[in-house]
Amino acid sequence: MEFLADDLLEGRGAGSRGHALAAGYVASQFRQLGLKPAGDGGTYLQTVPLLEATPVLPGSAARLVRDGESVDLEYGADYLPSADFGAPTSSLSAPLAFADSV
Repeated sequence: MEFLADDLLEGRGAGSRGHALAAGYVASQFRQLGLKPAGDGGTYLQTVPLLEATPVLPGSAARLVRDGESVDLEYGADYLPSADFGAPTSSLSAPLAFADSV
């Protein structure tokens, strides 16, 4: 855990240099433990397609519309998106839940 938490790994963001270092470290630990590789091409690693999304600020926006009334929401303070990152816009109809820090 000490190595994986080290600042050298730069947060281990997917696809980053720190991520590759962390994956290599875990694979070497598996090898030292004598575990059989079950990844791609007889390795300990498996290719997984990932998407990365970055909000474009200013320009990101969310609006809550209910019964014909709307409220603009502030990114980071009022909402964090988790929609289809490939779509330029998204819409959601669902029950609303609030959480407040005390």
